[in-house]
Amino acid sequence: DNTKPASSAVVVTATAVAPGTAYDALTATVTLALVDNDVPAVVFSKTSLTVTEGGSDDSFDVSLATKPLADVELLASIPGQLLLIPDSTTLMATWTPDNWDTVATITVAASDDLIDEADADTAIGFTVAAEGDVHYKVIGAMSVDVHIVDNDVAGVTFDMTTLSMEEGNSGIYQVKLDTQPTASVTVAISAAGGAEVGLSTELLVFSTANYDSYQSV
Repeated sequence: DNTKPASSAVVVTATAVAPGTAYDALTATVTLALVDNDVPAVVFSKTSLTVTEGGSDDSFDVSLATKPLADVELLASIPGQLLLIPDSTTLMATWTPDNWDTVATITVAASDDLIDEADADTAIGFTVAAEGDVHYKVIGAMSVDVHIVDNDVAGVTFDMTTLSMEEGNSGIYQVKLDTQPTASVTVAISAAGGAEVGLSTELLVFSTANYDSYQSV
């Protein structure tokens, strides 16, 4: 079977039927030790995933190895940048003695921030809640590793690459940052090709809050 019972012993008795002989009603017994071969476990189809910020996700299946004696819940500890489907704070799956062989599929995605940073490695922690099953309740912590690929590239954007103006007149171009910085960024502005070109400012300062707002020169 698929249930994890306690190991047990069975006594088998053999009785001979041979009327008129010395064998009639002769008995013999054999004790059989029944050792259960079912090992309760939570089975993950994959323990290593790769996801991209705002892009590709990854999935894995989870199931029980044996039929439980009572309900079994799978609880997750989710790192801040990861999103799990089904969308739940902690509860990922519940198995009962009736549906214990159902496979639960969990999809993992990474939320899209606007910071250019190195790829990151993190992990989703899992624990089991099964107060009614002495075997499943003692299963220890488990985890699935997740590699997050960053999709942001730091850069400075100009709203135009060529500005034409007549002598004595002025023109305006605008500048912003491509990604959110982790601290203030100062962009130095300079003019090449002649002293007759003047600038309204030589420094533009962008903060973590206004990095994506154009500043004019």
